[in-house]
Amino acid sequence: MERHPQSLSEGQKRRVSIAAVAAREPEVLLLDEQTVGQDFDGLCALVGILNKLHMQSGNTMITITHDVRCAEALCDRAYLIADGMVAKRGGKELVREYFMP
Repeated sequence: MERHPQSLSEGQKRRVSIAAVAAREPEVLLLDEQTVGQDFDGLCALVGILNKLHMQSGNTMITITHDVRCAEALCDRAYLIADGMVAKRGGKELVREYFMP
């Protein structure tokens, strides 16, 4: 709390920005590559917080990611978008299929 936001690491800045948005308790939380700049511990903490927030609020989280760990940890439903269209829809099995063919 004592540090200026510009003095934070990229991962810290990302976590602070997610916290600021989540504090407003939105019905829909849109996250784009939220795990960029996170080490493994930071990723685990962030995923844990997002899952807890989702369970407490019942909000909808839409996550765009290329991180298989994050996708599997946050996913209830998955959509594979290709050429601007939904090519496939499913659950965690689609995440595994996409990332681990």
